Amino acid sequence: MRLLLPLFCLAVLAAQTPPAPEQTEARPAAGQAKPEEAKPAGSAQQAAEAESPAPPATEAPVTGSIEIGYRWMPKRLGNLDAYRSVVNLGEGPRLLGADLRLRDASKRFFDQLDLTARGWGGDPSSMVRIDAFKNNHYRLTFDHRDIAYFNALPTFANPRLEDGVLFSQHQFDIQRRLTDLEVEFAPGRLLRPFFGYRHNSGSGRGVTTFQTTGNEYPVSTQLDDRTNDLRGGVRLEAGRWHATLEQGGQFFHDDAHFAPRHAGSEVRD
Repeated sequence: MRLLLPLFCLAVLAAQTPPAPEQTEARPAAGQAKPEEAKPAGSAQQAAEAESPAPPATEAPVTGSIEIGYRWMPKRLGNLDAYRSVVNLGEGPRLLGADLRLRDASKRFFDQLDLTARGWGGDPSSMVRIDAFKNNHYRLTFDHRDIAYFNALPTFANPRLEDGVLFSQHQFDIQRRLTDLEVEFAPGRLLRPFFGYRHNSGSGRGVTTFQTTGNEYPVSTQLDDRTNDLRGGVRLEAGRWHATLEQGGQFFHDDAHFAPRHAGSEVRD
């Protein structure tokens, strides 16, 4: 009986205590916009960057590489003419190589120009090539080569070789230049006029054979020759059909002549 009375009182108090309110999710009323969830500041910045277009990449006006060097010859042992006949590499500063690409942002003179050069400064073989174009206006190709040819090696048995007489029936110390130029107008169109020029020349001195009845004599000679080719026309290109109309001419000049021997020449009687 003593235990039932306290339990009865607790039950009455529990029945009179109001229940705790349930936590329900707040819903917006009709016509009221649903509040957006909070987003971190970083995600909003990334979204803005993704929506805005990236600025176009600008190309550098000049790209490429240039290689410059210097060649020394500290000791010159042996015969210099034999060295020049086989190797012929001198000393001094050199442009060993250059590969450049130029772009004209204003597109006034050209859209792109490619320059390639090798061996300038005294090497026996040097070259330069230029390729330039301007869209729908022209395409230019220029190629120049400079070749130094030296040969003083004997071409027959020399009985005085042990005495240091380097006598040869044929000797050459000449410079030959080759130039090729072509310009094509209105590339990419139906009619493409073009013009071409080619030059081949050689000059220097040497020893050649002068022939008489039954005898041959090596004689010092001045060499000078040149050839010029000019051509022009029009190209027609329409789909699979190609046609070229071309007209040109060649001009040749040879002024080689026998000359007196130069002082210090190794051509001896």
